[in-house]
Formats: sequence, C-alpha cells, structure tokens
Amino acid sequence: MTSEVIEDEKQFYSKAKTYWKEVPPTVDGMLGGYGHISSIDINSSRKFLQRFLREGPNKTGTSCALDCGAGIGRITKRLLLPLFGVVDMVDVTEDFLVKAKTYLGEEGKRATPTSTWLSSCGAASGACAPMASLSSKTTWPRRA
Repeated sequence: MTSEVIEDEKQFYSKAKTYWKEVPPTVDGMLGGYGHISSIDINSSRKFLQRFLREGPNKTGTSCALDCGAGIGRITKRLLLPLFGVVDMVDVTEDFLVKAKTYLGEEGKRATPTSTWLSSCGAASGACAPMASLSSKTTWPRRA
C-alpha cells in the first residue's frame, strides 16, 4: 500500500483489509518486520496503562478490555490478559483471529476474538457493531 490520501471511509477500510490480508499472522508480521521490539512496546504500554487502572475517580476497573485491531493477539496475550479479567478482540482480518486462538494458548479462554464486535463485556446488553462503526462517541457497555 502506498502513502496516499483516502477520503472515502469505505475505500480506507477496503484498502486496509487488502493490505492486512498479505501480512503473515506472526508477531513479526504484526509489527511490520520489527518483531524484536515487541517487549519494549509491551513494557512501555504496561507502564502507561497502569496509571489509569484501579478503582476510584478518573480510573478504570480491570474487569474487561477491548483490543481493536487485535491481529493475532500479541497485545492481548502479553499486556491485556495479565491486567484484565476478560479481553474482547476485534480485527478485520479473519485469519489473524483464527491464529489468535492458538497463539493465546490456555489464557485465550478469557479472550473473545471476533471480526465484528460482539462484546463479552456487553453481551447482556446485546452490544454488537462492525469494527468500522466504533467511534469516540460509542457508549461502552460495562460488565455488572
């Protein structure tokens, strides 16, 4: 995929889907050939996230997380599952989500990979939407 301005949302997601179909379902593939930086990325992200976790004002709980663009589950496995009770994984590339089931191993029982967002966090409310429809205005369901 070349660097170009894509003004149409459908075109943007179509091109992204085409691009990711050509990427191998590996850590190296998820990081564009830079798989060796995965630990640095995870450790920095963990430090960042821990500032927002816990209970209380301006904090988020640790019952549930949503991994958008989850790929094979690199972030879910090494960052989110150790910090959250369950993780919903969303990705546009079905092959990545299939690979995620084996990549996550036993801990994968607490993760739900899907190409559309059918949230285990919001299953009681029936929250379901295509990934492209998620926005900053999306009302996130809370686990009771």
